[in-house]
Amino acid sequence: MGQSVQEAWVRLAGQMQAWSRWRSHGLALLALFVASCVLLYGLFSAASRDTGIRMTIVSAEAGFAQWFFDSGNGYSEAESVKATYPRGRSDLWFAVPPGTYRSLRFDPSAGDGPITIVDLTLTGDIPGAGGVSPSLDSLVARKNVALASRTASGLQVVPTKGTNDVQLGLNPSVPLEMRGQGVSTASILQSAVPLALLLFLSLFVMRRCGVRMIVVSGLAASLALIVTMGALSPEGQPLHPDEGLHVANFQYYLSHVWPPAAHDPRIVPVLQSSVWGIAYLNSYDVVYFIAGHLMSPFEQMLGSPTAAGRAFQNVLWLALLLMAAFRRTWALPISAVLVTPQAWYVFSYFNGDAFPFFVSMCAVALACDHGRGVNRFLREGRMNPSMVAFCLCIGMLVVSKANYYPVAMTAFLWLSASHLRLRWVELVAVIVAVGALGAASMLGDWPLPGAPFLSDVLPWLGLACAAIAAASLLLRSRKDPSTRTTIIRFMVLAVLAIGFAAPRIVNDLWINGGPDAKAATLTQMTERYAAEKFKPSAIDAGEGHPGLRFAQKGISLPDMVFGQRQWLSTSLKSAFGTYGNMKIWAPEALYLLFLSSLGALLLVSSWVMVWRQGALAAKQVGIVLGTAFVVMLSAALFSWLYAFQAQGRYLLPIVPMLGFVIAMGMRAMPGVMKPLLVWMLVLSVLSFACIGLPGIAARVG
Repeated sequence: MGQSVQEAWVRLAGQMQAWSRWRSHGLALLALFVASCVLLYGLFSAASRDTGIRMTIVSAEAGFAQWFFDSGNGYSEAESVKATYPRGRSDLWFAVPPGTYRSLRFDPSAGDGPITIVDLTLTGDIPGAGGVSPSLDSLVARKNVALASRTASGLQVVPTKGTNDVQLGLNPSVPLEMRGQGVSTASILQSAVPLALLLFLSLFVMRRCGVRMIVVSGLAASLALIVTMGALSPEGQPLHPDEGLHVANFQYYLSHVWPPAAHDPRIVPVLQSSVWGIAYLNSYDVVYFIAGHLMSPFEQMLGSPTAAGRAFQNVLWLALLLMAAFRRTWALPISAVLVTPQAWYVFSYFNGDAFPFFVSMCAVALACDHGRGVNRFLREGRMNPSMVAFCLCIGMLVVSKANYYPVAMTAFLWLSASHLRLRWVELVAVIVAVGALGAASMLGDWPLPGAPFLSDVLPWLGLACAAIAAASLLLRSRKDPSTRTTIIRFMVLAVLAIGFAAPRIVNDLWINGGPDAKAATLTQMTERYAAEKFKPSAIDAGEGHPGLRFAQKGISLPDMVFGQRQWLSTSLKSAFGTYGNMKIWAPEALYLLFLSSLGALLLVSSWVMVWRQGALAAKQVGIVLGTAFVVMLSAALFSWLYAFQAQGRYLLPIVPMLGFVIAMGMRAMPGVMKPLLVWMLVLSVLSFACIGLPGIAARVG
């Protein structure tokens, strides 16, 4: 008894000493980063003077509006910007990239209700118009307009009844040359002195700080920036073009309890809020259900569904901060969120990506806790709360966005490498099996141009590799009882994870029927509510949007990835800080710094791991590299087979995977890893505070 009391006093004394260190060093580091954000934002607050279209409308119904601009290649979705608006009066801003345009087209979509355009202004330097900017008087009806008349309050537009494709044209007498001043390389160089000072002070303070203090301080500073960006955008001005659609799905659960059926008429407003004619309510994505029910009591206090949705994202980031502060073994993998500001941007507006990213980071942090939780269960068979939390995270990934599924595979493989002593043949077989079966499921029955046999070969390749891995494990388990016991414990983890995901899946089967029945219903709803070029009939007939179905149009996958469309280059750069509708970019030099710094961080981590742990570490690095390739392959196939999306957020599932490697390297050699991590945190602050915040402020201001 006396010994137990003495141990308790020793633990309490250690906690008091840790708090003392936090007061003297951790708070100083937090203050340093917050001050740097204010300093850098002040330097660049006037750095962006963008071109665009500012307008005020009054609509009888909620809807979305889209501006197309013709630079000589005709109108296309790639050269357009859009925004959603509520019923009533709305002030809208459309960021048009600098360029020379022959004409512009305005497409409002709000059902059959009238729309009054109160004001229209083109901003920026416009010399091509002879010093006179086209205004509301230049806007003329082009298609599906029953009446367009000038009134005292503005231009009133009455759509043709039964149509949802109103088009108004703006045709200048001479090509419209719109010039803007973006955030230039020269502007970035102006911050070289304060940035160098920031880095020097960070390294000085870091010498006296532990990794956990650095991670928590960085998370706190990034949370301040995330909240600031959300505050820049008032209601009706989304921070991202897709935010309106996500908020519409989230808003359903503010007043409804259970998920709707695919044919439920209550989801029609959601279907009409997107040109795609789809609703995430019809997918497994559980984030809208969770966010809607958690935030419904606070909606009125926060003022709007958009604000409530953003607050939910902020709470998720705060939860990561608290996890890092609570336990050092959790802080090490969570530090991966500091290496890219794109992850911060995803948490600043409401969407379907932040929640699976959050549960991915939680799962990785729990899997890296070697002395407790799921690792203890696999060693000793003792169930514990952390082990159950790990299964809950994996279950939530199953009913979240499909591009985060590889994170669950990475977590199980990482644990298997340690506890089952996976062989290389088993490891490679599993990764190839998942990649082949995933690619086969995306391909479906479509023959690949140039290699039609792959559609038939890939499923068999995947099944064969899975059989090889399973057979090898079973043979080893027959000879080794401990291996057999560990396999059973992995099966327990899988059953628990599936149990957490099962309610959403079973409910969907109950209300929508089997996959074929649900797919048929969704096709009917999309055909009815999608914009003309996004209807399944138009796409199947080859008359759909030009950015869809590249494979069917004969465009090769290498041409899309490396050719004129530059999928790989654009995706990699936009994974490190691209804001708005892929319109607010940093200078090329900053992206090169991000890529080279992350490469150095991972190279050092991998070298330290292999040097300290040998073959096991080499396998774990192989797991992360292999599953990261699966993520990139799935993102590329989606862009090639379905809709071209060269966006870095589709690569963000790689960030939690990198947490495994960074944590191992940080544990083995913190003296080398800390400066690299702090440097990447500084770059992230620079991008978010100097590029993202001024760019968003200019678009909504």
